[in-house]
Amino acid sequence: MTGGGKFGFAGYAASSGGAAPPPPVSPPGPLTIYGLISSPGIGDPATISGCALDSSQFPNFGLSIGVTDILTGTGQLGIAFNKFFDSLWAVPGGPNATFVINGSNAPGSQRTTMVVDAFDYSNNWSFYGGAGSYEDVFNFGGFCENLGGTATFSWTTLITLQSLSNGCVATLVGAPSTAQDSTFATVGGFGIGQYIILNAGRGGYPAPGDTMVVDITVTATNSGGSAQQTFRWNLDWV
Repeated sequence: MTGGGKFGFAGYAASSGGAAPPPPVSPPGPLTIYGLISSPGIGDPATISGCALDSSQFPNFGLSIGVTDILTGTGQLGIAFNKFFDSLWAVPGGPNATFVINGSNAPGSQRTTMVVDAFDYSNNWSFYGGAGSYEDVFNFGGFCENLGGTATFSWTTLITLQSLSNGCVATLVGAPSTAQDSTFATVGGFGIGQYIILNAGRGGYPAPGDTMVVDITVTATNSGGSAQQTFRWNLDWV
């Protein structure tokens, strides 16, 4: 009997103690990146579509890394310091070293641009010693909002472009965080896990016209699928 008799196939499975198949798993997404949380598990709307950037969050910052401004000499605020990505401040936000002269955040395109005075930046950097003896560091913190099914997370950082003069080199260091909330306040100074070290070259420091582009991508995955979101950060020297 092709229909499984009185009960059909489903009825046969139920009558014989078989379990019904589990419901399909909702895939994760859409995803939104925030620089901070307003409360546990909730992104701060003032920081939507961007990661927090802060050299001074890095462990042992005061001992070995991060270029501060020699005119103020306070707070050990590296080039990446941007308050807390507060939208009420200009990105990168203050109190910044004087060489950060402009910036903009465009949430719709997931893009933040930071503009640096190359001469002033180099002057501040050279105060710490000759070219090649000191480094600047950029690290990021972020929270991923997921409106879909429960998932596991992974953050990755990629230097998609570095056009740097005088032998300067940017290097990616660290291991990707797997925490959905990888904000500095929650996980500490490493944030999303991977960070960038910028080393001066034998010929000196970044020059006007130099640029660096960094893509920070968070991936959420479960048995139903995966979703991604990317924040792009541009650093331009003028």
